[in-house]
Amino acid sequence: MATKILFGAARLTSLPDKIYLDSNILLSAFLKNHKFHHKAKSLLFAMFSYHSVAYLSPLSLDESWWALIKIEYKKIYRRDFDQHWLKNNMYFIQDCQNLLNAFQEFIDKYIQKKKFQILDLESRIINNAYSNLINIPMMPRDSFHLAILRENGVSTIATTDTDFDNIPDQNLQIIAIR
Repeated sequence: MATKILFGAARLTSLPDKIYLDSNILLSAFLKNHKFHHKAKSLLFAMFSYHSVAYLSPLSLDESWWALIKIEYKKIYRRDFDQHWLKNNMYFIQDCQNLLNAFQEFIDKYIQKKKFQILDLESRIINNAYSNLINIPMMPRDSFHLAILRENGVSTIATTDTDFDNIPDQNLQIIAIR
């Protein structure tokens, strides 16, 4: 099984050089009113002090953008997000521009400081993701996250999800915020 470190439960003396950030960690660090905001920001600062690099994938960014659009939708319309409505009202994404721009500036700031790095999504990752989906089994998006981090030599993921807890991989390390 993967090794789990519950962030904040004990004082860390080191962190891996490479840590893959799940979208929930990005959003927690970005959104000041998120229940895990302080823990996620503390994790980022700990990573930076130990000179760890945070790895992001296109999937992490896509998931983050969707979450921000959903947050803005709920704030404006005071109801749960309706994806079918969005398909017919794509202009709404422009209504989310301030929040999305702020998030992009947050990401860009750390990319410029060489604290965040975006990983490429290569074709062989698709086969590995499918193998994860079938053989582990796990949710489709999570199977991609696992394939991307493995393909890029990253053995640690920081997440608030429990979805990675039961992955049968002794080399996988999970930094969990709960």
